[in-house]
Amino acid sequence: MTDIHQFGQRFVNRANPAFKRFKSDFEAIGSAAVRAMKAGELSRDEADALFLDRDHAVTLPLQRLYLERGLFDLVDRFHRATESIKTAVWPTPLAKAALDGFVASGEGAWAVALARFHLEKRRNALRIDMRERKRKPTAEGGALMIALSTATIADLPARRAELTAAIDRFAALFTAHGSEADKAWIDTLRAEAQA
Repeated sequence: MTDIHQFGQRFVNRANPAFKRFKSDFEAIGSAAVRAMKAGELSRDEADALFLDRDHAVTLPLQRLYLERGLFDLVDRFHRATESIKTAVWPTPLAKAALDGFVASGEGAWAVALARFHLEKRRNALRIDMRERKRKPTAEGGALMIALSTATIADLPARRAELTAAIDRFAALFTAHGSEADKAWIDTLRAEAQA
């Protein structure tokens, strides 16, 4: 744990989260950091680090507390609402810590469900782009629409490779903690991505 994470952990513990909604607790801790700075308890840099959640100074220790209390559904809900879950760069360091935390808590099914949600988002985005391949560009669509359609179609092999790489990232998680239905689903998804 880095110095900023230790500092964040101390501040999160002191803030006494309500444990009802992850995002609300996170925002309340950021506001408390600003108040502490105004009261002279924190420097501007320390308050900024907490308020801006630099290097996940607040979210990592807060997430750890939620997991320790068994509030898996609230951590899962928080991550499902993030924009990053729809992208190829997921899992972020915070999401990776959540997946690891679920598994360490003996709740690997939560990790599988969250990874499956991510993979479904990636698959759905690919399916939308696949429909573009079947659509015939028309002159009325304009030159811009034709160019966008052509670019989308040209990018399909790379998008399929991204989905396959994402499947590979989570294959061991599905094997170790997934149900038989989860394992069958990821095998079907792999075949779809490689078709």
